[in-house]
Parts: sequence; C-alpha cells; structure tokens
Amino acid sequence: MSGTDLAQYNGTPSFPPRTDVGTNSDQYLTVTDGPIVSADSNAAGRAPVNLSIKRVKDLLLGLRGAIIGDFAGAVQKSLRGLVVDAQGGNTVTPPAGSIQATGGTGSGTTAPTTSYAAGVMFRDSVCLGWARGYWDGAAMVLVRGENIRSLTRNSTGDYTLVFQPGLTSPATAYVDVTLGVNPSVVAHGFVGNVVSISDDGSGRASVNIITTDPNTGTLLDTSAISQFYVALRGY
Repeated sequence: MSGTDLAQYNGTPSFPPRTDVGTNSDQYLTVTDGPIVSADSNAAGRAPVNLSIKRVKDLLLGLRGAIIGDFAGAVQKSLRGLVVDAQGGNTVTPPAGSIQATGGTGSGTTAPTTSYAAGVMFRDSVCLGWARGYWDGAAMVLVRGENIRSLTRNSTGDYTLVFQPGLTSPATAYVDVTLGVNPSVVAHGFVGNVVSISDDGSGRASVNIITTDPNTGTLLDTSAISQFYVALRGY
C-alpha cells in the first residue's frame, strides 16, 4: 500500500465537557457485526470505521491542547489537582486545586548540598505550614493558618505550635518567626525567637517560640495589635 491509497486527516481538537464524559452525549461509534465495513460511507448496510478513527485523533488533539497547548488554536484546561512523586503511575487523590510534590528532597545535611537549576521544586522547598496568631488574654487566637494542629501558651511570651502533617525528620525542620507590628514600641511589638523544634511523638513538628520586649529583653505576650507570624519548611 502506498501513500496514494490513503487520505490525510488533520483533525479538529475535541475536549468533551465534564458533564458529557461517560454518557451518550460524548459520542463514540464503533463498527458492529453484519454491515460491510467502509471507510466513510454511511449508507444502508455500511459501517464506516473513519467515524471512530477520526474521533480518536480529535480527542488526542484536544488532550494535547488542553495539557501542553503547543499549537495554534489550542485551548488549555486547568488541572483539578496534581501529585508528582519519584515513581509515577501511582493512584492518588489530591485535594481539589492543589499541587503536591511527594518524591525526593532538595535539602541536605552536609555542604555543599546538591545544586539544582533555578525553579526546581521539591517537597521540602515549599512552606509546609504557617500561622498568624496571638494571645488575647484568655485564649490563643489563630487569625489564619495552614496545617496547624494546635497553638498553646505555655507562659508569658512562651508558645508552642504543633504542625499538622507528619515529617520524616521534624527536628531538622526550618522555621521563620516574623516580628509583630512596630517592634520598637513595647506596647505594640516584640522580638520573636525559635527556642526549639522537636518531634511531638507522632512525627509532627512541635515548635516552641518566645516573644520578647525589644527594650528590656523580658518575655512579652503577643496581642491583637502585635501578632506572631510563623512558617515551617521541612522534610
């Protein structure tokens, strides 16, 4: 068979609406026994195979456009969730609207650590959890946070935050403590320090921080106008 016996089909990208997937609205017709198989003729007693063959290319073009979008007229689509691991092919259930790296790590315990190009991201490259909060005089207040299991005031200016997900090495995690508003004024600010990062006994990072009067060095409680901001990275 030579190329002259075939016809070029360039295709038309197709990406069925999510409500049509798996229903008769997402039409895909296949040949049945009995009729004479034809290429395109759909006359009585004929079963044209090109209806389904061409549909395959249309769907592949639609999928390529949706994911890669590297041709003119491509319509790119969002992903509901994405998980990247070290093997690929695993069954996953990512939270809607999330991106998760679960494979290797970019950090190390000896210098120099492995060099990676700018933009490379690993599971320990992103913020694992964060909290913005304060002591209101009676209870800890979480203004907003992510992956926070608990907030505890141990004593004046002394707090413990336990982060929600388990880590391989919580004691080697990295924590940022940001100053409150106007730290040069005792009534409206403080200096924050990390005292310790440890395993809470269940693989979670338990972070002990203190907040200090910037003028006298004594422990000072946070407040609604002088909050703490804590962020954690780890493996």
